[in-house]
Amino acid sequence: MILSLDHQQRLNLIALTGLQRGNVAEVRMLCSLQERLDLNEEEKKQIEYRVATGQNGMEQPSWNPELSLPARDFEVSEVEAQRLRKVVEEYPYFLTAVDRKWIFPLLDQLPEAASAQAPASPQGTPAAMRM
Repeated sequence: MILSLDHQQRLNLIALTGLQRGNVAEVRMLCSLQERLDLNEEEKKQIEYRVATGQNGMEQPSWNPELSLPARDFEVSEVEAQRLRKVVEEYPYFLTAVDRKWIFPLLDQLPEAASAQAPASPQGTPAAMRM
């Protein structure tokens, strides 16, 4: 599938995927996504991207919010798209005023999360609803 992502979506997805834990296969997949989504040097210059290192060694990326880049298309597999949706949906520290402008357009592009439905009884009523 094709995702059309602006620089803010790309940078935030890179940050969120960098917070994930997983087995070796998941880590490889997330690293591959990060590499494909990363801004090139010209794009970084265009938005005045910079990284500050705090006293604890943590890197804090920032950019000029007055500048922007046009959205770019990225091809991702269904598995990658599902994982990206899970990463976004499970992150507990979003700020409504700041993050809504990039989260909702992103989620609109990603497939709905695969959900397990309760097994149906022979009469078609889920077993959890029968009493």
